[in-house]
Amino acid sequence: MEISALSIGVDIATSVAIVGSAVTFMYNQRRQNKTEAVMKLHEQVRTISIQQLQEELETLSRQYTHQIIAPTQKILNIGRLSHRLLEQEAPAERSREVLIDSNRFDETQRSIADLIEQTRLFIKEVHAAKYRIFPVLYNLREGAALIKEYRECSEALIEASNQLGPQHTSLMKETLAFSQALHTPTEDQEALKMQWLRMAFSIAQDDDYRGWVDLFIEDGKEEAYWQAMSGSDMELKRDLGGTVALRIMRMLEQDPGRAAGQQILMVHQPAIALTTQAKRLLVLLSASIAWLSCKAEDRTSDTMEHLKAAFASDELLALDSELY
Repeated sequence: MEISALSIGVDIATSVAIVGSAVTFMYNQRRQNKTEAVMKLHEQVRTISIQQLQEELETLSRQYTHQIIAPTQKILNIGRLSHRLLEQEAPAERSREVLIDSNRFDETQRSIADLIEQTRLFIKEVHAAKYRIFPVLYNLREGAALIKEYRECSEALIEASNQLGPQHTSLMKETLAFSQALHTPTEDQEALKMQWLRMAFSIAQDDDYRGWVDLFIEDGKEEAYWQAMSGSDMELKRDLGGTVALRIMRMLEQDPGRAAGQQILMVHQPAIALTTQAKRLLVLLSASIAWLSCKAEDRTSDTMEHLKAAFASDELLALDSELY
């Protein structure tokens, strides 16, 4: 049987097509396997990243709820009581009994000191955690922005801690000591009054106590007063400072409970601001974990900004309305 040239050509073409198909299949299979391997690797990295962030969040959230919230709640509770006494214009005897004689004023000082110390430890943990968190965030598409926000939250937390600072407890200690000295009987009343006036003048010229001292300065003249206190005109400083010192001494002598209530209320907002900044870090980490989880489920519509807003809302973590 004679094989025609046409038949040979068809057989060759068919063979080439078969070989080409096989090569293409093998190439596509290898490419698919490689893609699947890369996807599997990415999934493993994502899973590890989520686990890492969850561990850091667990550590920080436990420290926040166990160490920071407890002293904050004590400060806020006594603050609400102080507000009621001031709002009701409670008699001097009642205010002194509730805030000073009951040791609540002294307890507030300890709560402030405790909150400052616990915040210091929390900040220390936050800075240690960044060496574990940043490598995870760095691999995210929005990692640079998240790292920047983490650093900003850390700095804001330090600033909030400074605003609460020891100046509040120092003023409270001076106020309590002054109040007790005013009610200590002595034979030399004249010498004692001079001692009281020196103590009051020390408070009146201390810029750290400005928030409270401003209550004893005529409205609109606060800036001029503090310029005088930092100036070189000793006579002006003595006149202005002496007038304010007398007003301070009069209040501490006649209504120390009111002074205590005012100073306690001054700590209310700084304490809330501090806990809010600490919680903001937890919200950021929670949103980062959620974002990674969304990527695992291919929910590309959930942006990081959307998730941060969602977790900060009252429906989820209630950043601005709840301590916990």
